[in-house]
Amino acid sequence: MVLVPPPSTDDRHRQSYAHEYKHVVHLCRARRSPASGVVLLAAPDVDAVCASKILIDLFKIDGVLHTVKVVDGYRELERIREELAVDPDVHTVFLLNLGSLLSLPIDFPLPAGVSVHLIDANRPWNLSNVWGGVGGGPEQGTRVLTWDDGDKPAAEMDELRRSWESLEYDPDSDEDESEDESEEEEDEEDEDEDEGGSPRPRKRRRSEKEARAAAREERNIHRARLDKYYQSGTSQGIASAYVIYMLALELERCTNDLAWLAILGTTWQYLTSRISRAKYDVRYTHLSDEVARLNPPLPASVNTSANPDDFSIRATEEMRFPLLRHWSLYDSMLHSHYVAGKLGIWKEGGRKQMHGLLAEMGVPLSQAQQSYSHMDTDLKRSLHAKVDSIAPRHSLLELSYPSFIRHFGLRSQPLAAADAVEAVDALLQAATGVHLMVEIEGGRGGGEWFGGTRAWGVVAGGEVGGKENRAPPGGAQDGEEEEAEGKKEDRLWERNFWIAYDAIRNDITDLRHTIPLCIALHRALLRQGAYLIDNRAIRNFSTFRLAIIREGPDLALFAHPAPLSRLAAWLVEALRDRILGKRFLDGQDAGARRAMRELPFVVACLDERTSTYVVAGVTGSALFGDVRKNKLGIAFHEAAEATRSRTRHDRFDASIVEVHADDLMTFVEGVQDGLAVSQRR
Repeated sequence: MVLVPPPSTDDRHRQSYAHEYKHVVHLCRARRSPASGVVLLAAPDVDAVCASKILIDLFKIDGVLHTVKVVDGYRELERIREELAVDPDVHTVFLLNLGSLLSLPIDFPLPAGVSVHLIDANRPWNLSNVWGGVGGGPEQGTRVLTWDDGDKPAAEMDELRRSWESLEYDPDSDEDESEDESEEEEDEEDEDEDEGGSPRPRKRRRSEKEARAAAREERNIHRARLDKYYQSGTSQGIASAYVIYMLALELERCTNDLAWLAILGTTWQYLTSRISRAKYDVRYTHLSDEVARLNPPLPASVNTSANPDDFSIRATEEMRFPLLRHWSLYDSMLHSHYVAGKLGIWKEGGRKQMHGLLAEMGVPLSQAQQSYSHMDTDLKRSLHAKVDSIAPRHSLLELSYPSFIRHFGLRSQPLAAADAVEAVDALLQAATGVHLMVEIEGGRGGGEWFGGTRAWGVVAGGEVGGKENRAPPGGAQDGEEEEAEGKKEDRLWERNFWIAYDAIRNDITDLRHTIPLCIALHRALLRQGAYLIDNRAIRNFSTFRLAIIREGPDLALFAHPAPLSRLAAWLVEALRDRILGKRFLDGQDAGARRAMRELPFVVACLDERTSTYVVAGVTGSALFGDVRKNKLGIAFHEAAEATRSRTRHDRFDASIVEVHADDLMTFVEGVQDGLAVSQRR
């Protein structure tokens, strides 16, 4: 195995990303085969979509024939592996945001001569992919190259390597322990036979015994270090899109388009609480340097608001009001998970408090409730300053964060990175396969006679914003149509991936047409979250909090893992500042309330098609922006084994599992017991 280090300005001769990439290009040119020898396997998430786009653009420049396959879980990965194993033309496989937990030479064996490049932001890695031997046997010569992003300090990586190699290559200590016991018996016999004899043999045996004890203690330290690495929970390193952008930087092929994709991958990590604010700030600094290098400031005489040649990316301060530029200020604040948690906007009192905040800022309710683009220009210009000065009075201390915005000349209004991420994520979640009603632009409040809403859908060819999807007329019998629809239903994640991939091209029409879908998802999120809270459907266990969705208008939507995880994260944010004494913890002190805030959150939703529950778990935290490692994936696996519940652990995200409907409560009890045991360790 090879650990490919990131590019370094200090050592330009170090073999980094560009060296391995050029080797792949050389292989393709040397073989001169009309068949595709490079295969990209990508997970269906925003970061992987952006990473795939950057890598594919680089391949096109170098004329590398390639194939892209979307992989949603381990069963699909195994199916694709079987296809690749019998394909004589394949020589290189890229894994984007998947496979890091597998021991690839064993779990993903391919013919000799095939190289596997692992580019995965998910942690922990299986260390056998980093420092293990090549191949899984005499006939399996898979070469694994793990692209290191430099997220973990070199000193920590060196310690992990020493521990892994010590346990992998040194003899097991069990034999030493048995030898120590036998030698102790011999020492006792020698002392009984000859107390006046030479003490040297006993001293030599004693020194050997002490050396083995020291070695055994060292092995225990190494074992504890690796256990801590694997058992501490899942997290994320640097976005894969940013890693591949560093490859483009090393190849001197950076453009605004590629930088924008790296920005989207990193922004998605931050907005979905996969990385902390501290890590985001570090990456924002690097990206802002790149943006400044690629986008020199325009002359002061140029009107940037109406410049047809302005296709630049600019740094900006973004407020935590989702889709603000495409919605109303009122609705954007209402559906902000940060504002929801601070003000409790699902209650009448919370909305009154939000009305008071708007009044203090001098924004009339009539202005706040109309489209942001139609708001008074002076109000929009002064909005940031008013929010910064007045929001802290309402405990809204982190209403903004540094981000980016991209201009598109006269083609379109500028698009914020956060809004682009919302659109791509919405397409991955619900471009097809979910029935949602979205608002018609300008049709808000039109009522049933004037058609204020329509069914969301994707037109033929994958363009978004058209009519609801339907089977093409003619050409197949009813039975064949049903079979075809069944196959489509099974692979909706694949179709959604390619719709999202096509939407991130320079023509942002599709992304703008996706805004109504983003709004519909936000409304469903608030509707379902408020229902769970108002109906006290959230159970508080000693080690986690649980919500179960068995019915409702959005049941089909939240039976998908991504929206369900998003709901769980919304509940964590919404309830953090609502745990304030009598309502949730009557008579408890501040320490108990803090402990309750830190509890992880588990949400289960019934999937009526399969009679199973989709279960998603997210971590809790007492402070906004405090991102912790997620241990629920480990707890889910242990609970399934301990209770023998019928479960399916097929997702690359270990904190998502499917549980048979009859086994859900047994599984929940197993999770409770497992977390209680882990807390006592």
